[in-house]
Amino acid sequence: FTEDKDIPVSETTFTEEEARTIGSILVGSYFLPVQETAVQLLMKEMAMEWVKVEAGSILDNKTIGELAIRRRTGVSVISILRKGKVIPNPLPKHKMREGDTIIVVGTNEQVKAFLTLVEKPIEKTPRKPATESAEKSED
Repeated sequence: FTEDKDIPVSETTFTEEEARTIGSILVGSYFLPVQETAVQLLMKEMAMEWVKVEAGSILDNKTIGELAIRRRTGVSVISILRKGKVIPNPLPKHKMREGDTIIVVGTNEQVKAFLTLVEKPIEKTPRKPATESAEKSED
């Protein structure tokens, strides 16, 4: 437009798609979407699991380091939820307690390995019956 007249100096013709894109840019809603293929690949390959720490479970009263969770299963513990608070990126020295929720991330296979580890009963040293040990002490 010239300063004193309402007549355009030049004119540009856009396709419908171009006009929508320019309109989106002008109103501030234009963005470049993340490639769907990358997101889809990530979702296929990665898994996240939330596990409640039960009393007496292998996780109860143990640190992440003691259990060597990443070395044994491949998952990373990304957070511990405890009494309404979040402990993000917990260190190997963080102890897990009954009632905590542990959030892990890894491949589907790694998460399965972690769940298998968690579901294992705690191995305890078998005790000999009292009568058996009393008999041996009499010999």
